[in-house]
Amino acid sequence: MTLRLNGDSSGFTEIKAPTAAGDNTITLPTSNGGANQLLQNSGTAGELQYTSAGGGLHVDSLGRLLRGVSTPRANFFGGTITSMLQVEGNSHSGSATRGAITVVNNHNLTALESPIVIFGRSSGTSLGSVNAVSNGYYYGRLSFQGADGSNMVEGAHISGAVEGSPGTNVMPSKLIFATNSGGATTTDRIEIGSNGALKLLTGCPGIDFSAIQAAAVAGTMSSETLDSYEEGTWTPTVQFGGNSVGLVYSNGQNGHYVKIGKYVAAQFGIRIQNRGTSTGDFQIAGLPFLSEQGPYYHGGVAFTMLDNSSSLGVAKAFVSNGTIQFRAGQDNNTVPSHTYVINGTSIFGTAVYYCA
Repeated sequence: MTLRLNGDSSGFTEIKAPTAAGDNTITLPTSNGGANQLLQNSGTAGELQYTSAGGGLHVDSLGRLLRGVSTPRANFFGGTITSMLQVEGNSHSGSATRGAITVVNNHNLTALESPIVIFGRSSGTSLGSVNAVSNGYYYGRLSFQGADGSNMVEGAHISGAVEGSPGTNVMPSKLIFATNSGGATTTDRIEIGSNGALKLLTGCPGIDFSAIQAAAVAGTMSSETLDSYEEGTWTPTVQFGGNSVGLVYSNGQNGHYVKIGKYVAAQFGIRIQNRGTSTGDFQIAGLPFLSEQGPYYHGGVAFTMLDNSSSLGVAKAFVSNGTIQFRAGQDNNTVPSHTYVINGTSIFGTAVYYCA
């Protein structure tokens, strides 16, 4: 027997329960019903199913909403996570059962009217809590996983996390991008910090330009990866025979550098107030990075010396290991000694070299 209820002009049919306490159950047909019916699962109390193509829509006894399957997967992250919402399909591109989720808003106002997917986080333990989060709390994780035959294994993820101290209407945050290099877990590679800076993390080898870069001479390129960039200061130190006993500077010892990959440009400027008592070969030590070593790996130095006393003068300089070496006159083998430098001598320039 079939009982049909016609809805009123509002478009719905209302079934009212009696005001007195009692059995107000509406019993739905069990799983032997036909298509397009709302059924009660005969095996588990509290489970509902809407029968349709592709396995139907299920709400199980724990409140989990399932589309396409009647039992939720329990093998995400090796069985540690079971979804409260699962959409599953079993067909290739173009099929309605592919497993896609679509969110569309139809409005002609501002960008704020676009669809929004929200990952929210509270530190509370009850539903609906708004307890404040703290630095390091993760809001959510967009996880990309594939089956290994037993479990779903994460291949990549994008996560959002608190970075700083939250306050009223204040939530400093960062984004984290991770990939899997071929193991059981992902490695964080890149962060976009709360200040907007793009940070390459320890697990990131660098920026690879190989897709757009061709060697100037075939077979000569050693790397297309930019793996470091650094700016900083260094302290240039004048030495005579490797020592600087009693040496006094005026206006400090100034040095700045930029390092891009293995290329280093180190600027320096010093003024000697008192040469001190050390004797021997003259050099400047303290370069921020050791240079590549070899017979022709020395870096070049452009420099100026003011008020040095030598009639020959210090004519040239080059980088060797962690020092700037000087040569006097036209003879490349003449190493200037302490006699080439007097009190009041100023030296400034830039060393450019390839670091080890």
